[in-house]
Amino acid sequence: MATPLETKPAKLAPIPRGRPYRVKDGDDWLSVARAHGINVQYLISYNFDTLNTREVNWYLRHRVGCVVPSPKGWNWRFSSGANPGIIMIPPDDGQLVLKINSFTYSIATMSWIDPRSGLPEHDAGSPGELVDRKLILGSSGYRFANFLEATIESTDTSSKAIRLLHRVAYEKDTGLYRSPSFLGFPSYPYPIKLEEPQYIDEGVVFRQTVGARTQSAELAAGVAPAPIGFVAGKILQKAMNFPPIWTELKLTIRYDGTYEGELVAHSLYPSCSYYERSPLMCLNLGPKPEACEAYERKYEYDGLPNFTRWFEQDKGWGAKSGYMPADGNPWGVTAPDPDVLFGQQPPDPNEEVRRPRQYPPETWRPPSR
Repeated sequence: MATPLETKPAKLAPIPRGRPYRVKDGDDWLSVARAHGINVQYLISYNFDTLNTREVNWYLRHRVGCVVPSPKGWNWRFSSGANPGIIMIPPDDGQLVLKINSFTYSIATMSWIDPRSGLPEHDAGSPGELVDRKLILGSSGYRFANFLEATIESTDTSSKAIRLLHRVAYEKDTGLYRSPSFLGFPSYPYPIKLEEPQYIDEGVVFRQTVGARTQSAELAAGVAPAPIGFVAGKILQKAMNFPPIWTELKLTIRYDGTYEGELVAHSLYPSCSYYERSPLMCLNLGPKPEACEAYERKYEYDGLPNFTRWFEQDKGWGAKSGYMPADGNPWGVTAPDPDVLFGQQPPDPNEEVRRPRQYPPETWRPPSR
């Protein structure tokens, strides 16, 4: 299991006054804050004078004595085995403390054709354990990328569980990124399914589904004069009628500043790699190396064993069924797809997605449990 990353603060925060609380199994910052009617960010910053994740981890291990990592290894957890296991509950002195928080997170998938496939168009292989944001948004080195980035901003109060959301938004780089298909022809993109944010007790959930389909054979035939091109296009569409390829992402941003990314579902083929933004620094090894924004691979799927099911058995067509991997597709497109013949391109799906999108935040309600 991974060990949480820690950074010792440059200046240690003094131990605050307040009422000692002994942490135990099952506790976390949110449950303790709720039990005492205070805001979770205020509780953390009151104890450690920071909300920096690595600095908080340092205090949890060295001051609270936490020894149990979270399931993903990102944070130290409260437990009965922590020694001394004490945090301080702020005194109720009637002062109202306001804190403005802004949290932005991003996740991505990169879908690629394995060079072992023997197909005339393929990629170099897996993009790797650690990739740069510029690679994800660069529309090369893969079939397509699904990039989801979102922000929540809120004003929290210390004395009562009141939260005022004033910005909930998908960021401008959210969308579909495509490499050219076989013979350099563009793929056929399907409408992006960008769901309105879902408000839950702990935060806000964002979802995006993107996908595309190769149309190189049909486009190549379409260059030929009629009626040869029309006939050839029909033949090639039947012989090389590849179904859509797609992925669905889900990003939950919590009010306490943590997040959870998830690859919810993807097509039977091709292979795909799922990434989350990494706290690790990467370097762009160009003529002048510079710091870049790194994304760490959390999951990788080998689509090669399912190629026959996806293509030859036609399981990539029709309504979506299942999750990882799933038969069908989210648009319910069936074979043959007449819109693809001769490249009748739809509007760029990113034009819709990249319009300014700020959702009016829901009025905050106390948790239902």
